[in-house]
Amino acid sequence: MEENTKMKKYFFTSESVTEGHPDKLADLISDSILDECLKQDEKSRVAVETEVGYDNEKTDIDYRTCKIITDETENYMPYAIYMAHKLAKRLTEVRKEGIISYICNWWTTW
Repeated sequence: MEENTKMKKYFFTSESVTEGHPDKLADLISDSILDECLKQDEKSRVAVETEVGYDNEKTDIDYRTCKIITDETENYMPYAIYMAHKLAKRLTEVRKEGIISYICNWWTTW
């Protein structure tokens, strides 16, 4: 096979975090800071981002240098992550509504 016709192999993954994930904690922190700012001044103009360790391109991803270049969906998210979010949302609905009995709210038993 000629060099220019060879396909490169790579892994492509997507995730969507559900309740209890550390990224949800980061969102809670950011939202709480914003809420407090708005309590003190309803006209606050604040952007809050809580980084959760994404600051080293050698071991993960660096928020300072990563680039986002996608327009696969109307909300500009890659299609795979868009679908992962939809599946995670539906999983939460199925769990909360008891549609599948073996998907339980394990944290309520603590």
